[in-house]
Amino acid sequence: MPKTDKESPKAPPPGGATSLRADFHEAVRLLDAGRWEAAAQLCRGVLATDPRHSQALHMLGRILVDHQDQAEAGLQLIEQALAIDPGHPAMHDARGQALLRLARPVEAVPAFERALSLQPEDIRLRHHLGLALRDAGRPQQAEIVVRETLARQPQAPGLLNNLGVLLMRRGDLAQAQRVLEQAQAVAPDYAEPYANLALLYEQQNRLEDAVRITRQGLQRWPEHIALRFAEARCQRRRGEYQDARESLLALRQGSMTAKLESDIEYELGQCADALGDTAAAFRHFTLANRKVRESWSLPVAASHAYAELLNTLDARFTREWVTHWSDVPVADAQQDPVFIVGFPRSGTTLLDTMLAAHPQLALLEEPPTVQAVLERLHTWPGGYPDALATLMPAQHAALRAAYFDSAHALSDASGRRRILDKSPFNTAHVGLIQRLFPAAHILFAVRHPCDVVLSCFMSNFEPNSGTLHFTALDTGVRLYCRVMSLWLAYVEILPLRYCPVRYEQLVDTPAAELRRVLDFLGLPWSDSVLDHVTAAGKRSRIPTASYAQVGRPLYREARYRWLRYAEHLQPFLTQLRPFIKAFGYDD
Repeated sequence: MPKTDKESPKAPPPGGATSLRADFHEAVRLLDAGRWEAAAQLCRGVLATDPRHSQALHMLGRILVDHQDQAEAGLQLIEQALAIDPGHPAMHDARGQALLRLARPVEAVPAFERALSLQPEDIRLRHHLGLALRDAGRPQQAEIVVRETLARQPQAPGLLNNLGVLLMRRGDLAQAQRVLEQAQAVAPDYAEPYANLALLYEQQNRLEDAVRITRQGLQRWPEHIALRFAEARCQRRRGEYQDARESLLALRQGSMTAKLESDIEYELGQCADALGDTAAAFRHFTLANRKVRESWSLPVAASHAYAELLNTLDARFTREWVTHWSDVPVADAQQDPVFIVGFPRSGTTLLDTMLAAHPQLALLEEPPTVQAVLERLHTWPGGYPDALATLMPAQHAALRAAYFDSAHALSDASGRRRILDKSPFNTAHVGLIQRLFPAAHILFAVRHPCDVVLSCFMSNFEPNSGTLHFTALDTGVRLYCRVMSLWLAYVEILPLRYCPVRYEQLVDTPAAELRRVLDFLGLPWSDSVLDHVTAAGKRSRIPTASYAQVGRPLYREARYRWLRYAEHLQPFLTQLRPFIKAFGYDD
C-alpha cells in the first residue's frame, strides 16, 4: 500500500540508521566541546529523519533548557523522550532540572526520585534531589539527603552550598557560615557561596560585610542572578528604594528558582511600600504569596492541622473542665520562665530584643521548649490537651523537666538569670503553660489587629503549617481570629499572671512602657533595655521576619500602616472588630 502523509514515520533504513548514529555521536562531541548550537542543529537533523530518536529528543531538550532559556519547550522534548524510553535515568534527571528551571520544584522531586531509583549510587542525582526538596519546602528531608550525600563526597562544593542554605533557612547562621566558607575554600571559582554568604551577613544585620562580599562576587560574575539579588536587597536595606526597585525589576527577566522568584516579589513590595506606591506594593505581595503557595509541597491538610488544633483547644478549655483538674503542686525549685506571646508581627521580636539586654534575663528566641513538652504529652493516655486534666505529681514534674532540659540546652541561663521564652505561636498553648508553670509571668504583645494581619501578609516567612495562612488576607484573618479568641478564653477562665504590651506605646514611649514591664516582672530598671540596636547587633541570629527592623532605631512608619491599605482590609473589619475593641483600638 502506498504511504500517505498521515501515516506514522517508519524507522529509518539500515544505512540511514548508521548515518543517524554518526550524526548523534557527533552532536554529543560538539556539546561536550561547548558548541551547543551546532549540536542542536545536528539533533534537529536526526529528528527530521527519525522523530522518535529518544536520545536526540533528550539532548535537544537539555540544550533548550540549559542554553537557550526555553525550559518549557525543552521539557516537552524531554517528556517525549521519556515516553519512548521511560527507563533512562538521565532523562528523568533532565526532566527534574527543567521543572526546577520552571520554578516547579514540587513536580521535580518525583522526577529525581525516579532517576535515583534507576541509578541509586549516582551522587549527582542525590544532589539534585536535595535541591528540589529544599525548594519544594521540605527542608528536613532535603537536609537528610544532603548530609547522606556529603558523607560520601565531603568536599563537594554544590552539596556544601546546599547545606549552607538549608542551615540558613532553619536559623543556624553560625553553622551555615562555616559550611558556606568551606564551599568557598573548596571551589574558589564557584559563585553560589558568595551570594549565600552575602544574604547570610544581611540576615545577621552585618550590612557592610554583605555589601563587601556581594561586590567581590559581582566583579567576577557580573550577571549572576543571586548576587544581583543580594545587591538589590542591600540597596533596599540602605534606604536606596528606587535603585533597589529598578535592580529587582531587571532580575525578573531571567530564569530562577521558585524561592528566588517569591523573594524578588517580596523585596519589590517592600520597596514600593517605602516609596508610597501602595497599589504596586499590594500587587507584589499578592504575587509573592501566590508563588509561595504554589511551591508548597505538603498536603493542604497540613496547613489545616494547626487550625484544627486551635478549634480543639477552644472547645476543651472551659471553666467547668479547668475546675475539675487534678491538684498538682510544683515539686521542683526551678524559677518559672517569662513567656512572650501574642501573634506574629505584633512586636514580639522588638520586645524580646529590648528585654534580652537586661542582665537578669536570658533570651530563648522561638525555641522548641514547649514542643518538647507537647511531644511527651502526645504519647500519654488522652493526649493533648486531655491529659492535662488528670496529671499526677510525677507526670507534672516530668513535663517541667522536659521543658527545662530543652531550655538549658539552648541557653546559658543560670543563677539569677531568668529564662525569657519568646514564641508568638505559643499563644495557642497558654493553657498548657499555665498548667505547668503557675507562677510564670506572661507578656502579651498586642498591636492593632489590622496592622498585624497586613504585616503578616507582607512578610517573607519560611513556609510551615502556621505561616502558610499568611499568604492570603482571608486565611490570615481567620487564623488571627482563632488564636485571639483562644487567648481571650484563656484570660477569662485561667488565673494568668499577664501584662499586655502595646506595640504603639513601645515605639512611642519605650522607657515608660519598659519600666511598666520590668515592674510587672519584679526586676530592677536597667538603661541597657533602651539600646535595642546594640542588643540586636550582639545577637548571632534573629530567626524571624523582623530581623531587619529590630536592627534599626525605633521608627513609627509601621504604626497604623493599615490605613494606607484600608480598601484591602475593609472586607475583614467585621471579623476583626471584636478584637479591635477588646484590645482598646478604634476602627
